[in-house]
Amino acid sequence: MTKRTKRSVVKDAPVNGMLVEIHTKKGTTHRLAPLPPKPSNGTPTPAGKRRRVEEHLHREEQRWSSDQYIPPNPFASSDEEPVVDNSNYDYMLQWEPRINIYLRHLYQSKTREADICCEVCGEDDPLWRCTSCFGSPNLCSGCCMAIHATRHPFHRVEMWTGEFYEPSWLWKLGVSIFLGHRGRPCPLLPHVPPIIHPNEQYLASAKSDWNNYNDFTFGSSPQHGKDGYGQETVVVHVNGVHRLVIQPCVCPGGPPLDEQCLMAGLYPTTFKSVETVFTFEVLHDYSLAVLECCTSAGEYFSKLRRLTNPDFPDSVPNRHRELLRAARQFRHLQELMRFGFATREAACKPGSMAIFCAACPQPDVNLEKNWEKDKQHMSIVADGNFVCVRQSKKGAGHDLFLKQGQGYFVESKAYKHHLASATEITEPSTCNEHRAVADKNKAHKGYDATGIGALACARHGAFLPSSLVDFQKGERQINMDYALCKGLKAVASSKVKRIIFIYDICCQYWKNLATRTQGYADLELPWYNSMVFSIGQFHVHGHQEKCLPRFSPLYIEGIGWNHGEILEPNWSVLNPTGTMTNKSLPKLLKNALENLAELNEAVEMLKSSASESLRAEWDAQLAEAQTKRESHKPDAMDILLSSIDKAPSRKAVEATLIAAELKKTQHVGVTSWIHDGILLQELQLDVLAAAKDFGAVATDDRKLELERKRAALKAKHDQHLETALLLFPMLSPSQNDPDPRSRFFPAPIREPCECEDTECGHLGMDVNPFEEVAKGPLETLAVLMPSSEPARTGFFPQAAKDAELQLRKAQADEALANLRTQVGYKSFLFKANVQLAQNKAQKTRGYAAVASAEKAIRKHTRVYNQAQWAIWQLTSDPAVRAMYRKLQKGDAKPLQSVYQPNAPGQSKQNVSWIWGWKHSGESTKPEFLTEICRLNWLRTMSRWRRWQEEVDLVRAEMGWTIRYMKNKADEWERSSLCYNDGGMRAAAKYQAATWRKLASQAAAAFDPLL
Repeated sequence: MTKRTKRSVVKDAPVNGMLVEIHTKKGTTHRLAPLPPKPSNGTPTPAGKRRRVEEHLHREEQRWSSDQYIPPNPFASSDEEPVVDNSNYDYMLQWEPRINIYLRHLYQSKTREADICCEVCGEDDPLWRCTSCFGSPNLCSGCCMAIHATRHPFHRVEMWTGEFYEPSWLWKLGVSIFLGHRGRPCPLLPHVPPIIHPNEQYLASAKSDWNNYNDFTFGSSPQHGKDGYGQETVVVHVNGVHRLVIQPCVCPGGPPLDEQCLMAGLYPTTFKSVETVFTFEVLHDYSLAVLECCTSAGEYFSKLRRLTNPDFPDSVPNRHRELLRAARQFRHLQELMRFGFATREAACKPGSMAIFCAACPQPDVNLEKNWEKDKQHMSIVADGNFVCVRQSKKGAGHDLFLKQGQGYFVESKAYKHHLASATEITEPSTCNEHRAVADKNKAHKGYDATGIGALACARHGAFLPSSLVDFQKGERQINMDYALCKGLKAVASSKVKRIIFIYDICCQYWKNLATRTQGYADLELPWYNSMVFSIGQFHVHGHQEKCLPRFSPLYIEGIGWNHGEILEPNWSVLNPTGTMTNKSLPKLLKNALENLAELNEAVEMLKSSASESLRAEWDAQLAEAQTKRESHKPDAMDILLSSIDKAPSRKAVEATLIAAELKKTQHVGVTSWIHDGILLQELQLDVLAAAKDFGAVATDDRKLELERKRAALKAKHDQHLETALLLFPMLSPSQNDPDPRSRFFPAPIREPCECEDTECGHLGMDVNPFEEVAKGPLETLAVLMPSSEPARTGFFPQAAKDAELQLRKAQADEALANLRTQVGYKSFLFKANVQLAQNKAQKTRGYAAVASAEKAIRKHTRVYNQAQWAIWQLTSDPAVRAMYRKLQKGDAKPLQSVYQPNAPGQSKQNVSWIWGWKHSGESTKPEFLTEICRLNWLRTMSRWRRWQEEVDLVRAEMGWTIRYMKNKADEWERSSLCYNDGGMRAAAKYQAATWRKLASQAAAAFDPLL
């Protein structure tokens, strides 16, 4: 790549030519173009070959003749230079030489050219300049008043003082706002023509304003006051705050002043005496600022004040409270128009002023004909948000609710009545202690609402109309029951066959849902029997193990690839729209096809791990479990859990031992200390592995990572020693023995060798992989443990030895389970590519996965070997030693029966004891191999089916989106025929045209993929 440098400056010199500056995407170049020769009287060029440039001017077309010089087009790119995409840095380099040039032009805009005339009439001294008109024209007083009097009263003007331009106001030229007659004065008002003063008088007034140190507004107020015909009014526009005189219409029978303002595009903040109005433009702009930039009313009005008077913004009237009120009223009026309601009373149906998801299947709205043949369903997700709170404040109960359930929030009065009559029943938790369950009755002082709960489309994140509720305490069931029933009532018709409901605590929530809803007269849930309950993919891993197959979206038929957590990122956007963007569906389809292709390979790989009849049996079991789950029997999905007897986890063993200590009140704290020692030994292994991976490439980042691990290791070493000295006083250091750890044995580190020769002599796994690693003293320091105690020292009581034995068994069980999983995984990798097993494809992409699995195998082997060594040190019981055997090199080998089932000689090979190992005793049957095949097949097929469903769903959603938009257009067309009012009919026609345009855009985007 060539090095980019700054452009050199080209200096013009007297030559027989013209220096031309050419602008292209690549940059700006200068070229010397020769001047055209003088025209001759020879034969003219044929018309068909004559070079010509056409420029379309106003009302006429000017053509260059063949004998005239044609100026270069500055927008045309050079044919000789290729068009390339420049980076931001390239453009900055091209701009840098222009800094001084641009700066000079900007300075020139601050002054006025000498001997300039009015750009409209060509006469007089142009005292005024309008900064809102394009080009900032210089105008005389008469032309400036004439241009702005009726159509542009809110333009900002400046006045030339002879030295600089100062801010000024159009009222000084006599500009006023006339209501009722399209910008012209009412005929019944006394005709007072505006007086155009000489420039000297304006300059004298400006000088007086400038020298008035009590007025920092540059004379913004016309000081008109209020009389029988008009009054000074504060007008808030997108370019600032204006003070203008408003002259109303006084015709008999005319509308009141506030309605006259509304007809003129000015929204009044009061109605009996109008003193402040907002233009429709500023109200629309504020709504967009709130939607796109999350701008508060105070911030937005602060911007308007600074636009009005940058030097003294505090001198501008502050109307941000009026802005809040007017914007809220105006937004409500716009919503009534957007949904076609002629009156406020007509919008009485819950959810009638909210749009639901266009891409979700909705009978009689966007489904194709004969849709009943397919198993269409709706996916709904519920969640609570405790960031959106509402603090208590005085007078909050006097607020007026403009919508009563017609939008996304439920109707407040009915909701309050439900909360007053409902009783939250405390149910015993059947899963892990989740915050949503534990804190549901927790009160928060000083808040009217402690959060909000909502329902949304689980695939696209569109909030359900009439489903948002306030929380008064925590996330109680009486709140979410109400949101669920009202939200489904607003969007789900009686024709919906199936509803998948996803909620963080669904394992607890669904059990008594039918009983709860039947106990309230104001709640109905007719879809309960057709509902399938689920937990989001992120939250389900925080539940008990059994909740994963029972409630994970991964194992729900027909849901597609849906993580069920779409409300989490959507909480920051509380302005839901019901339509998906047309660009997202093609991306979803492409992603789904890519993942489906990857899983097709995995499925083909797994097919050979079991016979066709066995796979068919497993598929039938899964289908039967899915059917039972549809009948609200989620425990049928437990077939996705391992049926092999599992050893208790380390956490469970530790909890049991600690409970026994507390019960006996003896040796309290020993169990936790031993557990910390086991973790300390595992951390030593991690540090040694990091030092080994350090290798010859000693980068600063890797050095820092290694030293941080050693620092953490030292801290844990010191803490473990301090606790040991408190629990076991016999370990106290002496003058001859300052560190008792020096007398203890470090746990050995053993793993299989990397020799390819099976007769290498390392079958007993006596190889220390860190023999040649540069080790620090912390990695080789012995850990104080009963298993490492020298013989006949008596430092530890028998209770400590028994506790370590139990914890070591749990450690060995977990390490052995992890080892089997990784060996099985490596076997399936070899099945996908047998060359990997023959060590012939070490540079392929698949070898990276094999190397990762091998690394994990060695790690778990080291941990098991240390645990096994400690067990043999702590007990001589033959039964225990027989259960926890020593690992041999062949025990951790991939299974040839998996990756080469037809290889000869397998009948003479014995499967390692780890595949038939059971916690309850020995077994010669390798049942774990069958179990790992079954679980891998069922889980992989579940993933494959979800992605296959995702492909089908995304394609279907494209059609549903288009039909939804066309259906909306047809509804507006039908509504336009029912309106007698011309304005309502025009609004309905516009909505119909908009929806048809959206449908056309969606069809154009989706057509290549349908």
